[in-house]
Amino acid sequence: MKSFLFGALWVFIAAFIALGSYMLKNHVIFLEKDIRKTNRQIEANIRETHILKAEWSHLNDPSRIRGLSEKYLKLKPITAKQFIDIDDIPFKEEKIKEAQR
Repeated sequence: MKSFLFGALWVFIAAFIALGSYMLKNHVIFLEKDIRKTNRQIEANIRETHILKAEWSHLNDPSRIRGLSEKYLKLKPITAKQFIDIDDIPFKEEKIKEAQR
């Protein structure tokens, strides 16, 4: 009887180890699939980032911006004649007196 219990215990232990190993293996497979999926997402994000950087470089090209501003805004460069001293600006006397108070 003692040997039967001893044998049954070993069978139970072996079955428990086999079940645990099977569950562990399946969990590892699931985690590996999850890692592969995450790596694919990272690679896709890296590719998209490279594309966005290239587009940003194109959109921020100074010569392109200058051409667009000349075409649509009709702006001209600032000349030195457009700058004046602050003393040359005509202020109303009342506002000056209020500002000094």
